[in-house]
Amino acid sequence: MAGTTHHKVLIVGGGTAGITVAASLKRHGPGGIDIAIVEPSDTHYYQPAFTLVGAGVYDLARTRRTTESLVPSGVKRIKAAAHKFDPANNKVELSTGDAVAYDYLVVCTGVKLDWAKIDGLAEALGREGVCSNYSPDHVRYTWSASRHSSPEARRYSLSRRCPSSVRARRRRSFISLPTICSAGASEPTSISSISSMRR
Repeated sequence: MAGTTHHKVLIVGGGTAGITVAASLKRHGPGGIDIAIVEPSDTHYYQPAFTLVGAGVYDLARTRRTTESLVPSGVKRIKAAAHKFDPANNKVELSTGDAVAYDYLVVCTGVKLDWAKIDGLAEALGREGVCSNYSPDHVRYTWSASRHSSPEARRYSLSRRCPSSVRARRRRSFISLPTICSAGASEPTSISSISSMRR
C-alpha cells in the first residue's frame, strides 16, 4: 500500500552531485539533520573519470562502486526513481507509488542520454570509430578506436548545449595524444576538434 514519508532534506539523484551534497550537509549542517537520497540504481559510476578511461590511462572498474557504499552514514537511501514533482505540496511521487514529503529539495538527476535524437547514432556507437565518453557501455571503445585509427581520422566533437564538455574534450585530447604515441603509433598523430559552438 502506497504511503508518504517525510525528510527534512530530500535529494533526488544519487550520482556524484547528490552524494556530494549529502556528505557536505552531514559534515557542515546541523547535527542529526534528516536527509534522504532517492536513487534507483545499485551501481554508481564516477562519470568525470570516463575521459581518462577513454584516453587509455584509467580502468573503467575503478569508476564503479555500489551506491550503498557511497551513501554517507546517517543518510537514508530510497531505492526508487522520482516519478513526479509536486512543489506546491513539497512532495515527490516515486516510481514505487509511494511519496516523500520534504522541507528542502535538492535535484541532482544529471543528464539523460538519448542516442535516438541523432538518426543512426545508437546503431553506430561502439563500431567503425563512433565513440562516446558519456556511457560506461561505450567509453572503453573510445581508447580502442583512438589507438587503431589513422591520424587523419581522429576528430572530437563538442555539443553546443554542454559547455562543460569543452574541458572534458581537451583533457581527453591532451592525455590521449602521448598515450597513443607511446603505444606504438607509427605515424605522427594530429588531433582536431569539431564544434558547433560559435566563437
